[in-house]
Amino acid sequence: NLTPHHRTLSAYVAYPTYDLACPIVDSLEGVSHALRTTEYNDRDEQYAWIQRALNLRRVRIHAFARLNFRYAVLSKRKLTKFVENGTVTGWDDPRFPTVRGVLRRGVNLEALRMFTLSQGASKNCPFEFPVCRIVQTQTDEVCGEWYRYRVGRSTVPDGKGSVAEGGQLGSAADVSLSQGASKNVVNMEWNKFWAENKKELDKDAKRYMAIDATRHVKLVMEDDVGENEYKLTAYHPKDPSLGKRVVRLGKEVMLEQMDTEGMVVGEQIVLMRWGVVEITGVQTNDAGVITELTGKVKPDGNVKEAKRKLSWLCCPQIPGTVGKNSHPTTIPCELHEFDNLITKEKLEETDNFEDFINPHTLATTIVHGDVGLRNLKKGEVIQLERRGYYRVDEPYVGNDRKPLVLFMVPDGKSKAMGGLKGKLAHH
Repeated sequence: NLTPHHRTLSAYVAYPTYDLACPIVDSLEGVSHALRTTEYNDRDEQYAWIQRALNLRRVRIHAFARLNFRYAVLSKRKLTKFVENGTVTGWDDPRFPTVRGVLRRGVNLEALRMFTLSQGASKNCPFEFPVCRIVQTQTDEVCGEWYRYRVGRSTVPDGKGSVAEGGQLGSAADVSLSQGASKNVVNMEWNKFWAENKKELDKDAKRYMAIDATRHVKLVMEDDVGENEYKLTAYHPKDPSLGKRVVRLGKEVMLEQMDTEGMVVGEQIVLMRWGVVEITGVQTNDAGVITELTGKVKPDGNVKEAKRKLSWLCCPQIPGTVGKNSHPTTIPCELHEFDNLITKEKLEETDNFEDFINPHTLATTIVHGDVGLRNLKKGEVIQLERRGYYRVDEPYVGNDRKPLVLFMVPDGKSKAMGGLKGKLAHH
């Protein structure tokens, strides 16, 4: 190599390769265990030979399978192209499989730690392949004892009356081999990752409601509901220690349009956190779509018998009509949903990843949000009932020009909770 070195300039024209440098540097710098992916298995014996030949301190090698996620790329070179061509907003984009990206999307740190520990250092493969078990001898020599075993066995015999540990894969993962038997890759479903995350989020996620700002139906209550009538309800149905919030009742409330399809006079529905309401009137347009409903509260109604349990909010007050003792009933919110950046489940080495970039990975819905959402801080995670979990990316600052911005957090399920479908696949 005739290119001048940045330190030795032109004193040498040969430089150590990766395979030569690693065993030397690892030994000299005090590395005790070299953690390497299984694609380097074929070079492990060379690694040990170089240290023996140079009379260097031996370093233990521990091999593990590379972990990939389906519908994703983890190569820094490929991810850089997403940033450079403007497909994403940066390295912390919530669609990115980076630590900053998944944290911004709503990953709980404890859940991320537990997920990592639960995966372990798997060396599994769907058929027999050699696994190197490193043992320390009295002369400080490192020897490789080789065994063959199949996925599904949690242990393998070590020939000395004991067993050596071998990991097992969960149902949401598989292993693929490429470039020969020395390289195996665990391909993980995102759903398992998000399902573990949901368990942690649910412990502290306070409950609120939100209604689509354009696709909703007004329900006019025939009861005498005061302008400033309120009800106390728990932030979390399973954890009273999180406290309570105030729910404002009203003469006119909003329901999701999709929730009203097929409603008829006499039907009893449940307005969550309020009670049972009987539908007394239904108005439709020329296309048969319900445009307005009337109803009355049924104090003796049976919640269990009602088929529809719906989220709702008081209708927003019209500017200029709010009394001096009144308070806002809703705040403007933006809900952001995200989809996979790649349309192919598992890219092959011969694939050009740019041919599989998903052009539709972001969808935004404008909603009227519970007024209590105005107090949320950046990074807080809440649940919008019947919609899902959301992380606050931009807090509400008190005007319609800068709404509250919420990022949907996947929960590991293919269907949205409560039947409220989003604009993208539920990832």
